[in-house]
Amino acid sequence: MASKTLAVRGARTWLMKTVTIRFLGRFESQSPAGGRDPLTGEKTVLLLARLAMPPGQAYDRKRLIELLWTDRGEAQGLASLRQSLWSLRKALGNGEPPPIIAERTSIRLDPVVVEVDVVEFERLIRNGTKEDLERAASLYRGDFLAGLDLDDEESYQPFLFERRRLREMALSGLKALATLRAVAGDQDGAIDMARRALSFD
Repeated sequence: MASKTLAVRGARTWLMKTVTIRFLGRFESQSPAGGRDPLTGEKTVLLLARLAMPPGQAYDRKRLIELLWTDRGEAQGLASLRQSLWSLRKALGNGEPPPIIAERTSIRLDPVVVEVDVVEFERLIRNGTKEDLERAASLYRGDFLAGLDLDDEESYQPFLFERRRLREMALSGLKALATLRAVAGDQDGAIDMARRALSFD
């Protein structure tokens, strides 16, 4: 009975996910309307990346301003944060339950509504089965936030760290998958994964 209840809860959680966010490779998101995300502002994309790592974790508004708008005073920083939140709500939708939960002092994403490729990628790598590594290799479309120059700003270092960490995870996963394919007798597939791993250098 307990396992059946957990299965039902899991199915409901899966069905409620209405926003998909992809940070591996060039940033993309898909809203309930099904359209591609119109976000173009670098700081707004980085704000979403911080909130999504992982979804559900609450981030203090002042800390977010210190991270992304260090060159502005408190009033200007708050205004910039509000503008970015407005852009995010417009892009991700504001249905029930809303993907963004903004409280007086903190902001977070609802993990029940939001699906993030990085979260799924890490889960698959940790599992380490051949099937999961195949899916992880497919999910890894490129570096975290590819296309954004994260070397420009000192405050971007946390995002640069994530890019390097996820790249190392991907490399490790590709090598393991190459071995598993070879063991399964898929020599051509193993060579493909080995070549892809070598392209990381």
